[in-house]
Amino acid sequence: MGSTNGSEVIKPLMLIDGQLVGASDGNTFPLFNPATGDKVADVPEATKDDVNNAVAAAQRAFPAWSALDPAKRGGYMKKLAGLVRQHNDELALLEAKSMGRPLPEFFEGYAAAGSYDYYAEAWPHIQGQASLNTPGYVTMTLRQPFGVVGAIVPWNAALLFFAGKTAPALITGNTVVLKSSEKAPLGAAKFAELIHKAGFPPGVFNVISGHGNPSGEALSSHMDVRAISFTGSGRTGRAIQEAAAKSNLKKVILELGGKSPVIIFDDADIEQAAKDTMHSIQWNSGQVCMANSRVYVQDTIAEKFIEASKKALAAAKPGDPTQKGVDHGPQADKTQYETVLSYIDEGKKSGKLVQGGKGSYDKTGGFFIEPTIFLDTAENAKIMKEEIFGPVVNINVIKTEEEAVQKANDTEFGLYAAVYTKNIDRAMRVTQQLNSGYVGINCTSPTTARDLPFGGYKSSGQGREGWLYSMDNFLEVKSVMMKSYVDLLLSKVRVAQLSRVLSQFGSGSVKADMLASVNAAVGISSHNTKTPQTYPFQALHHFQSSQQTLLFHPKRLQVQQKLKVHVNKALPEINLPQPRLRLHSKRNSRTIPQQIILINPHHQYQIPPMHNPIPKLILEHFQPLPRGMMCTEFTTRHILGHKLPLPRAPATVEEARVSAVEHSYHEGVVVRCGPETQNGESSGWVFLGE
Repeated sequence: MGSTNGSEVIKPLMLIDGQLVGASDGNTFPLFNPATGDKVADVPEATKDDVNNAVAAAQRAFPAWSALDPAKRGGYMKKLAGLVRQHNDELALLEAKSMGRPLPEFFEGYAAAGSYDYYAEAWPHIQGQASLNTPGYVTMTLRQPFGVVGAIVPWNAALLFFAGKTAPALITGNTVVLKSSEKAPLGAAKFAELIHKAGFPPGVFNVISGHGNPSGEALSSHMDVRAISFTGSGRTGRAIQEAAAKSNLKKVILELGGKSPVIIFDDADIEQAAKDTMHSIQWNSGQVCMANSRVYVQDTIAEKFIEASKKALAAAKPGDPTQKGVDHGPQADKTQYETVLSYIDEGKKSGKLVQGGKGSYDKTGGFFIEPTIFLDTAENAKIMKEEIFGPVVNINVIKTEEEAVQKANDTEFGLYAAVYTKNIDRAMRVTQQLNSGYVGINCTSPTTARDLPFGGYKSSGQGREGWLYSMDNFLEVKSVMMKSYVDLLLSKVRVAQLSRVLSQFGSGSVKADMLASVNAAVGISSHNTKTPQTYPFQALHHFQSSQQTLLFHPKRLQVQQKLKVHVNKALPEINLPQPRLRLHSKRNSRTIPQQIILINPHHQYQIPPMHNPIPKLILEHFQPLPRGMMCTEFTTRHILGHKLPLPRAPATVEEARVSAVEHSYHEGVVVRCGPETQNGESSGWVFLGE
């Protein structure tokens, strides 16, 4: 990109397949400074072939990028964040020249860098879920990237949306093709340079420029783009939705227009409410989808509020957006300037103009419009129903809460709403009734929280954006069912192997007790000769005994109340089948296993002593696995009958675990059996297989 200083015309480039390029046919379109009318850039007009090349590059890059360690994906994003911060001042100047944003109001550079930093470390939240609710199966969900994702960003806060759409898409493993707005392409073109400098693999991150036709249309209808995120006008949003429906039914996330209402009740802080609401409509020259363009003020304070509002807007300082002290810039271009003036002319027919209403293009050569206030505008008037996207506010008087809510909701939009009152009960009551995706209480737009979902009701769009919510937009959910078997004691050979190991620890009854106890630990009947069905963590079951027969009573157990088991919150209840289990033991015997330890390299499951005369097997300590993962060690292990060759009997569970690992018995079952000695040691340990 050429210099951003002086009157030199900038020559921005696009980023396709890791290369900074112009349009394939060499075509460009001119960009003019909306404050001065001077030409500032010749911008590449991407062709349909350019879009196809960018998508093809993204598709080629997807397998490797999605398979890359997410922490390494985050590393690229952190490098980009650092580069964005280094070039913040240059980006601010480009946006001022491109769409007229005053330099003091530029915030997108650091905000965009913050987004890349946040998502670079957000990958641990990419998790599925697991369930045991279907008997005989482990069920789980996988969350996987779509593939090639498209993004189309608006011009009013281009870099904020640039990062807000691409960062979550990239960290979740998608590759991206982004189209910038033709009204504000310079910041995005600079981002393309920084992406290239950050070293992203070719094809992972592509940036094109141009108008909706052809490039936006080609991206929206492309058969290899699996999802697309758009912020902009309702008209364009509907066109994208239609293109998606007619092509491959790609997922569409839309954040569209608004006609945001504010209700000011008589107990509100009048000065603060006036200051906030007028800043909302004047900030960025009113070119904000959530700007509160409709204000309903209670009659008893209306006069004071209107005077305070007029005073607040009169303080705006219009001028060259590159100069200090300016806080009111021009409309983005001639088309937007003329559109806003036409709405003002309509407003004069249906309401009372009390301030502003004039454009100054003839005097300044820039597309400046005075902040404008209308009073008592008819509710069905065009300027009350349609989004103006300019510094024009309508203030109407209401008497009751019911009237205010009814009028506030009388719109096809539902993006942002606000209510000012000191009565918290009324604030919450009204908030619940407002048909809006976002509600401010004693605050209004552009105030938002980045960790809250942002999106609209009705014609204001579909889907939500905002930190973790944006990640959900770019992940598909896959359901998985895995039939679970334990291949234990399936042959006489294995039974014989186990018997030989156990025989050295006592009589046949002792051996039977131990065998039954091991069976109990994995939820299998010692009399079952068929391949048994089992479930991970069978030791969660509660065993009860009556003399020599234990009946296995699986129930829908409330884990916290009945078993006091620490389990993943994703598994609040356990559903189990109802087999019959026989466990033979002598009522007064002290030779039954006193401890069973299940060992794997990452976690330890300990079953405490079985106390006579009523043996119980209850799992009291349980280390939950990360959400979305499931322990299946014991669905594939065989009992091989290995004796643990230890120099002496371990005194503690941890010592047994360490010894097992030292002897390369990394996974399996360790049984402590026999009576304890006076010093607390057991008379023997057996390690039952890997």
